[in-house]
Amino acid sequence: MISKAILAAAIILVSSVSLAFSINSRYAINEKGAYIKETQVLCDMNEAEYCQVLCKQDNECRRTEPYCLNCAGTTSTVLRTLFSQISQNYVPTQTEIPTSAIVRYLATTNYILIGAKSVYNYYKPLNSGEFLSNLQALCPTPTDDPLLAIKLSPVQEPEKMSFILCKSADGRTQAFDVSPRQPGLGNQVLGSQIKLSLQ
Repeated sequence: MISKAILAAAIILVSSVSLAFSINSRYAINEKGAYIKETQVLCDMNEAEYCQVLCKQDNECRRTEPYCLNCAGTTSTVLRTLFSQISQNYVPTQTEIPTSAIVRYLATTNYILIGAKSVYNYYKPLNSGEFLSNLQALCPTPTDDPLLAIKLSPVQEPEKMSFILCKSADGRTQAFDVSPRQPGLGNQVLGSQIKLSLQ
């Protein structure tokens, strides 16, 4: 009797840990046998309202990413900057975005998620680790698979980076603002304007 109670408690504990509010980007096979990229959102029992908002389910939501115009190639200046110069152009803020705001974004915004192994990365070798390190540097704590949320324009082109998704040690997803780096010398912003004269 005691062993059954312990087993039941362990199952509940494991389930609640594995279902902490979590956002994942993954490839799956649709009903036609084709590979698709999808966003998976997991909600624990205390946050089932978030999955209800997203897909009228309590524990899990899946969303197929939309077609992204000019993502597959080197046309998009937004993606080019992110893949090749993210560490030069952005700095972490450690300003956390509330979960309710993340859910509202996921429910109302046309977006894609980009990670270190993105098929859209035409600028760095697939397994170089450099882009992963750059993404990890934007998270306040170590994380295995950070993801950039990229807002798409009305014509499905990358418009801007919205925030970064980081995983905490318990597997929970947290979102943080990322700020454009201000021009300056080293890490210090210039204190006075430089006036140039062409005379």
